[in-house]
Amino acid sequence: MMRDIEYLFTSVNVWKQGGELALHKPLLLLFALGHYRNGGERLIPYKVADRNLILLFRQFAVNSAPPRTYFPFWRLRNDAIWEVERSELIRTTSQGDAWKTDLEKYNVGGGLTATIHACLLHDLALFDVAADTIIQRFFAGYMRQELLQAVGLRKKNREP
Repeated sequence: MMRDIEYLFTSVNVWKQGGELALHKPLLLLFALGHYRNGGERLIPYKVADRNLILLFRQFAVNSAPPRTYFPFWRLRNDAIWEVERSELIRTTSQGDAWKTDLEKYNVGGGLTATIHACLLHDLALFDVAADTIIQRFFAGYMRQELLQAVGLRKKNREP
């Protein structure tokens, strides 16, 4: 299962421009992992994710003014690891993006699929595997400890 988790989190598609990766989805995934690891429910209300992601975007210099947290919350569904409840109620733009007002109006929740969530809770070591996989791929060594602390996944110092 460890390799499956690594693969799923490594294969997340992110928007790229000029060689620069958009970190919106990876930050949402790390936030969700921290949320779960600290006892949170599987489906995270959009309003909770929005509030927390705005802070993470600002802290970790994600250029998005104004912060568009609804993009990763909605688009992560396309990576087969995230689901949004009551998605049939949400109007979409011509590009297939959700209307933020609908996510808020219908108090929609989103989160990792039930299968992935259950695997994480069954083997708590997978939280580290998933977080390490995301950080290795998207955050190239900078601010790792700060990022893990910010999402509630503080890493223990593994050095002797």
